[in-house]
Amino acid sequence: MPILGILIIVLQVIFIVHAIRHGHGIMWVFIILLFPLIGILVYLFVIFIPEMRNSHVTTRAASKIKKTLDPKGALRQHTQNLEVTDTVENKLRLAEELLSQGMQDDAVHMYEQCRSGIFKDDPSVLLGLARAYFATEQYQKVVDTLDHLIASNPNYKSQDGHLLYARAKESLGDTATAIEEYEALCAYYSGAEAKCRYAQLLKQQGDHERAEKFFREIINTAERSSRHHRKQQEKWIAIARREIS
Repeated sequence: MPILGILIIVLQVIFIVHAIRHGHGIMWVFIILLFPLIGILVYLFVIFIPEMRNSHVTTRAASKIKKTLDPKGALRQHTQNLEVTDTVENKLRLAEELLSQGMQDDAVHMYEQCRSGIFKDDPSVLLGLARAYFATEQYQKVVDTLDHLIASNPNYKSQDGHLLYARAKESLGDTATAIEEYEALCAYYSGAEAKCRYAQLLKQQGDHERAEKFFREIINTAERSSRHHRKQQEKWIAIARREIS
């Protein structure tokens, strides 16, 4: 048998054992067995190397590939973890995955279950619950949950939570409060989303001059920024350019 063939068989065995021991799912076993060379290379770069190097960049890229190959893999894993160990931490991870998978109602139910014991007023739980309420268009519950979060954790700061609050107020038709919140957000929000949403609301209210000012700020910032920044903010930059075109 050629040396390459022996090497492939050895690597198949190594990676199949690794996949089983580390709980990566039977899917990977079939991929490695049915597509020896391709399966080995995919497993090497998606699973094995990231685990060995523990690199955040590599892991993030590998996670995207893994999710493409097996969209429900993380959901299955978190569900299994919760079945084995019923903890709030595992419920929270499952709730986050349910929300990312578009299963908003299930996410709401799971986040609500997380609110027990010492986690009743936990900021991560409350913010996640508010996000799930927003996804299910329960905007008043978003506001109430975030108000409770701040009341229980007065020193807690979250730009994403603040943006969610402003959006919920806007969705409820409380335009005056939404404008106040967006204006405060624009002073410190790290991305272009807050300014873009603020400008869109101003435009809806007929304040075209101020709206254009913020749209142009977004574009000017993008032109002076790195390619990485433009890539991250491309959605909001595109909206700003379209709005003033």
